[in-house]
Amino acid sequence: MTRKELFFHLLEKELKEYGFKYLKSKNKFVKRSNSGDYIIDFNIWPSFIQVEANLKIVIKQIEDIKKKAWGKEYIKNISVGRQKSYLIENPEEAISWTDNESNIRYSVKKEIEFYINYGKQYFEERSNISKLNQILNINPGNELYVAYNPYQTIYLAIIVAKLDNHPKLLELYNIYREIIGKRKPSFLGKYDKLVNHLESHYPDSPSL
Repeated sequence: MTRKELFFHLLEKELKEYGFKYLKSKNKFVKRSNSGDYIIDFNIWPSFIQVEANLKIVIKQIEDIKKKAWGKEYIKNISVGRQKSYLIENPEEAISWTDNESNIRYSVKKEIEFYINYGKQYFEERSNISKLNQILNINPGNELYVAYNPYQTIYLAIIVAKLDNHPKLLELYNIYREIIGKRKPSFLGKYDKLVNHLESHYPDSPSL
């Protein structure tokens, strides 16, 4: 058994206790539900010297809205996600050494502790529409990396604001549109399509 095989074999034994299934072809672990998927995968260094975990969430309701708004422009993606180094207090501790068997076993122990102490709560909190609305829209524009990059995060922010009946939705639309206009004007068309879809298909919001 190679070091890589040992690492994922040991993780599989541990994570299955929490409902995760190992997808060997993609070196990732997935926990599925009717509302979406929780995903743990890894950035892998050459020769399997080190690894770093990523926590990702696919929220079906969010992705369905994007798909309907954008049609053929829609690219299947995660809804929420971040590398471990951005989620813990000391980023240097995010990297796990996997260069020998002893380090692999220690790394697996660290990853399971990370899931128990942080990952489980992260998945639960950041798959909740109301909590995402609070995280993203109490101070709109302050947090632009809940979904890996600013643009995906902004799309997420206006969707959860609409679904959670944010009382100042029109103001949010304008704030986020201005941010995109300054950073990446070519993305404004996609943003506007999403806003128009939300307003057309979710008319009960008190925003407009």
